[in-house]
Amino acid sequence: MAAIAAPHDGVGIAGIAPGVSYVPVRAMGKCGGRLSAINDGIRWAAGTIPEFNELGEEVWNENPADIIVLPLGLFRTCAPSMQDAINSVTERGVVVVSAAGNAAVQAEFYMPGGCENVISVASSDARGMITPYSNYGPGIDLMAPGGDLSRDDNFDGAPDGVLSAKRATNCADPVTGPDVDACFYAYEQGTSMAAMHVAGALALIKSQSPDLTAEELTATLLDRATRPTVDGDVAVPVESTAGCEEITDDGATCLRSVGGRILD
Repeated sequence: MAAIAAPHDGVGIAGIAPGVSYVPVRAMGKCGGRLSAINDGIRWAAGTIPEFNELGEEVWNENPADIIVLPLGLFRTCAPSMQDAINSVTERGVVVVSAAGNAAVQAEFYMPGGCENVISVASSDARGMITPYSNYGPGIDLMAPGGDLSRDDNFDGAPDGVLSAKRATNCADPVTGPDVDACFYAYEQGTSMAAMHVAGALALIKSQSPDLTAEELTATLLDRATRPTVDGDVAVPVESTAGCEEITDDGATCLRSVGGRILD
């Protein structure tokens, strides 16, 4: 959550909405997890169900979320149980933001990015173009910076990834370059990073206008914090991706639908 709430302390990452409160909810581990656990995590984050400790005692979220971000992707259409979990929290006024997925396919084949009642976020590169790996399609609401480690469009000698909190040992400092014993940041890419940017922008708006409803908050993001793409489509090179919806006359590029907006 450093991309959302971390203060600007001169080290690592400054968050989009520094100082906002967040509640980390772990529903999966390094070996994966169960769909039921993800669904319960969504509900618990919104304060609608309890969890249970080792003594069998109820543990409620004392700080229910206004915004829930789901930076994950499962390669299947939206399961009824997940849609029900999402519906149960959005009915209570929670905004749900989801990564669209990183398989370069229609977002409808991924969940939660292909579920209803979520803000589904595709990934843009430093040029504002859709990244080759990003899912796309009519279910996308907007693009946001997700990084492309294969490019260096600002010519700084580093890959155009999103500097992210990640611990590693015997590594190279991602910013300064020399080998170090421990790293706490790394350049990453993905629609998960894009979704975190959108959640951060929503949190910033909410911190400034706390009385906004979920509908007003979403409308403010889409109307004021984004700018239009061209007819809702963004060009990508044919050689770097497959499954294009439309081939342009020169045969060198194709167009993919990305919701018509890009986080500015």
